Amino acid sequence: MANIDRNKRGRGIRGSWRVNQTQKGDYFKSIVDSACEFLLQTWPEELSGFEWEISDMPNQSSKQLSRYRIWPSEKSITFYRLPIERIDLKTSADRRTHIEQVVLQAVAELVDKDPWELLDND
Repeated sequence: MANIDRNKRGRGIRGSWRVNQTQKGDYFKSIVDSACEFLLQTWPEELSGFEWEISDMPNQSSKQLSRYRIWPSEKSITFYRLPIERIDLKTSADRRTHIEQVVLQAVAELVDKDPWELLDND
């Protein structure tokens, strides 16, 4: 295998060999955080004490890969980034919408409401 010099002419490393996972994780986190904050502001009483966290993958041995896990007694949800980003996502154009839909579905399940009810709070 040939040695490839990524530091041509002393200008520093140009480009990247792989996608920076931290940037992907930060983008995912910002979408989840903004969706959860929106729902907290919209439903302050129902979501009082609501907490969420993000993990890359669930620790499970079942054949079905979970996108999130809910702890109703603690009012908390863990969102799993890799399954959410890779399952059912057809194009990167709808990535944000897809992530927001999963968040909405999980929070609706937590408070025992239909996801559409969470968006319609007049």
